Amino acid sequence: MRAEYLRSNECFEPRLDEFIRGMRRLTLYRASHERLRWVLTARGETLADLFEKLVARYGSVERYASEACGLDDKTVEALRRRLRG
Repeated sequence: MRAEYLRSNECFEPRLDEFIRGMRRLTLYRASHERLRWVLTARGETLADLFEKLVARYGSVERYASEACGLDDKTVEALRRRLRG
């Protein structure tokens, strides 16, 4: 799953500069191009850290989805099926 998520960088790259230009306008140019590129790029180490913290706090991704995000069991199950293919 992590590899698939990291591949989103490749899909997003052709539109990234255009999106960054729009974000810079929205932030009244307070956010630099370089900073926005960093924020909008998926990184393996960041994903691993996030997953570790999420599981430490909630016990599982499913519990996070229901408790922190307020999703009902039916929606969590639908997401699980969709994400696992």
